[in-house]
Amino acid sequence: KGPFNFIEIRVVIHKLNYRYLDKLIRFIKTEFSGVDRVVFVFAEIEGQAINNLKQIKLTYSLLRMHLSKLYVFLKEFKEVRFYHFPLCTLPSRFYPYVWRTLPAGEEFFLKSCSKCKVKEFCLGVHKNYLKYIGSNEFCPIKNNLDIIKGASWHQPIKEVHDF
Repeated sequence: KGPFNFIEIRVVIHKLNYRYLDKLIRFIKTEFSGVDRVVFVFAEIEGQAINNLKQIKLTYSLLRMHLSKLYVFLKEFKEVRFYHFPLCTLPSRFYPYVWRTLPAGEEFFLKSCSKCKVKEFCLGVHKNYLKYIGSNEFCPIKNNLDIIKGASWHQPIKEVHDF
């Protein structure tokens, strides 16, 4: 493989596809077994997404119920990433896959985030998510976790273990 033979598949998660993520990841594994990276991106509410909000609007809370189906597949790929996910929206076992990806100025931390045990590793919430969907589902993480820091600011967590 040369430097230009890197294959990344990005899946933008929204209301129309979130129920089928397990089928989609199975398809990727079967049909694109040599893929280098799979990235799951929670849809940002900007541009055409604002115009089509009724069709694509998805909450983190609703998505969370479907993510457990994905977990069993994550280690089957060379690399998996999750973009645009505040840590409180995911089970802690997903934290090593979460990357900070929002540009400065687009992320926001709620007042309640100051009480969160993992805030230093968190991306925060996209400002437009708060504007168009709200903040009711975000709660600070209160339990202690054994966190091994990641290699960079973008990948803040390498490993996590519950006490």
